[in-house]
Amino acid sequence: MLAADSNSQSWDPGVIFRSLDLETLLKFIPRSTYTSAKKGCHMETSLVYDMIMEDHFSPFSSLHPSDRKELFNQFSVFFCNAEKSYNTYKAFGHIENNDKVMLADGGYVKLDEVYKYYVDSIDINADPQHLARIFVKCFTYIAKVVVPAMVKVGVDDYSMAAIYGLALFQDYNPDISSEAREIACEIKEDILRDLHVYYRNQGLNDVELTTKVSKLMLLVPTMEHLGRLFRENFHLADLFCMLDVPRAYK
Repeated sequence: MLAADSNSQSWDPGVIFRSLDLETLLKFIPRSTYTSAKKGCHMETSLVYDMIMEDHFSPFSSLHPSDRKELFNQFSVFFCNAEKSYNTYKAFGHIENNDKVMLADGGYVKLDEVYKYYVDSIDINADPQHLARIFVKCFTYIAKVVVPAMVKVGVDDYSMAAIYGLALFQDYNPDISSEAREIACEIKEDILRDLHVYYRNQGLNDVELTTKVSKLMLLVPTMEHLGRLFRENFHLADLFCMLDVPRAYK
């Protein structure tokens, strides 16, 4: 599934970011706002669905529509938060004790200034300080748990594509058909084989390869937990009409 892309080259802003000190780096990255990040989240989920349906994650498009809907409903939240994490990793992963998180609008939020993210937004109906107290744990989890785990693994575009494939084809999802579950299981096996070849071609020995793939796979439940944190907090905020919730979390 991934082999066709194993030799592809992509522009990685992280290469440029890692050559800059923090002060210079922040001249290129604006602060994020909730309204613009929400719009970015909507665009991300729409674009990734189109890409998946164009067979970038074959054979998802051939599944029954009800199976596609169920799998993507779960995957969309995962994708949004994995993108936040990966972009944070590329921008700030080289910064010791990083306290910033990249969001869907290409801007950042600072952990001790999360309230600024919610200020002056047409989508906010509550005190920004109150919302910051609700959501700061989610942003902290990205900066202090997910990104350091990515640094230890040394993730790249290829391994992130593998993570997305493993998260999309949820063979453990009880609400999909047995046919879809069987296909999902086969696809995940293909992804793991492709990862094995990819890392073998990098010169890793058996122990190094097994350790690398194992650490990479552990990122999936780590980011699934992140998605649950955001979903729970958005449900709470929505219950009290504190903000307009992104579609992916409704």
